Amino acid sequence: VLLPLTSGVDSRLVAYWLNRHGFENVYTYTYNIDVDESKTARDIAETLGFPWVGLDFTAEAFAEYVNSEECTETEQRFGGYGSKDPWPRAVLSLERIKAHDDLPDSGYVLFGYQNMIALNRLPRYLLSSNTVTKDNHIECLINWRYTNVDLNSELRSVLRDVLETSTIYEGVDDRFGAERAAELLDRYYLYEHHSSKGDGNAYLFNEYGYDLYYPLYDPNVVSFVS
Repeated sequence: VLLPLTSGVDSRLVAYWLNRHGFENVYTYTYNIDVDESKTARDIAETLGFPWVGLDFTAEAFAEYVNSEECTETEQRFGGYGSKDPWPRAVLSLERIKAHDDLPDSGYVLFGYQNMIALNRLPRYLLSSNTVTKDNHIECLINWRYTNVDLNSELRSVLRDVLETSTIYEGVDDRFGAERAAELLDRYYLYEHHSSKGDGNAYLFNEYGYDLYYPLYDPNVVSFVS
């Protein structure tokens, strides 16, 4: 098992589970971007008895890769959804993992990402509303998801059509309460927003000889924790 370990709660929780349930052959690594985070991650790994490796990762290397033909080819093979999926950082990470003598050439890579923060992304006025319209909900998703995009009326119309026909709204009435609004956002965040990242990267990781797993996206794991 390879675990990208940060000082954040999610990867620490996964590392704790692996230790508590007696998993062996666990390797952790951290991007050497932030000195404090790398030190914290190393301390966590050592406390849990897992080997730790720091991977050098500079902004210059990232920029060089993003502007390369390799990045374009990788995007065409594994990406899509109008964004750089899989993340350029994932490719650089895999190349560094493969080249590192202290990290295995195969196994499961576990990410600590989770969808439990979705509620934090829901506009507060929706949570206090007894009645939310489907149109209003779609508009909120567009405004939240595409904050960094210059949305003209034509593009907004296209995005609205895509969301309206999304599986998250199947069987949903035109009006619903705040609890339903939160559930729909959870569903969007898990199955629509992150699906491209998960699928695209899964194929990419397989190409390098690894399996990719998000334990905190697994309903059985989440139910167990709950």
